[in-house]
Amino acid sequence: MTDKLTLYRRSQLTETGCWEWIGARTTAGYGEINRKRRVRYVHRIAWELHHGPIPAGKWVLHRCDNPPCWNPDHLFLGTHRDNVADKMLKGRHRHGHLYGDDHPTRKRPEIVKRGEHHGMARLTWDIVRQIRACHAAGEIKARIADRFSVNRGTVFKVVNNQQWKE
Repeated sequence: MTDKLTLYRRSQLTETGCWEWIGARTTAGYGEINRKRRVRYVHRIAWELHHGPIPAGKWVLHRCDNPPCWNPDHLFLGTHRDNVADKMLKGRHRHGHLYGDDHPTRKRPEIVKRGEHHGMARLTWDIVRQIRACHAAGEIKARIADRFSVNRGTVFKVVNNQQWKE
């Protein structure tokens, strides 16, 4: 079970009073945690710990418009319709393309973890540079992939600067 202490340990306080989750996040920036063998949003867990169960059909919304925030004072309950109205009123709705310029990852690109800081990364910058050096020395991609235990496609993308761009 997740308790308040666990949440506090994996958070940082911002100037705006937000308690930002510094653990795993969704692509939209919402904090997530594995709880009871299920991935759950941190702000929903925080609501339950501070206010009790979330009624059926209700959503936990942010007053601060900061997805990783889980400060209970910044959260309120609403319906899906309330959530849509809130984002329309605040100008956070889609603008004709997938997420719009107001998507949290576009407004705050620092929340997106890239390279060796990404939780799923199997390579490091040192290994990437070694792969590129091997390729420059004439070694074939298949042998490089075997040496570093990665997919041949990964080697192709690294040496052609499609991934791990410096």
